[in-house]
Amino acid sequence: MVIAGWIAVIFAPIIAVIIGFLLRSKGDRRGNPILAVSLTICAIGLIVAVIVISAVSGAGSSGGLGTGCAFNQSGAARHDCLRQLDRQLRVNP
Repeated sequence: MVIAGWIAVIFAPIIAVIIGFLLRSKGDRRGNPILAVSLTICAIGLIVAVIVISAVSGAGSSGGLGTGCAFNQSGAARHDCLRQLDRQLRVNP
């Protein structure tokens, strides 16, 4: 299921962009809507990825929750950071 999700989300729009460019280069008008839809899906995917990455890192959080826990922290430091974030989330739902 995970592999199917990766193919559907990442590889399918990229393959569609290539097919759209190939059709357009041969003068086929069917390439225009394929290209438009696939580029739109790629752009939406990029925006969603940026939002998710900023939420995970803590860079895009609001309401005084500007701290993020780095995954490369030591065990005790990461535990303290996660406990502090949990406390902030309970105060600021």
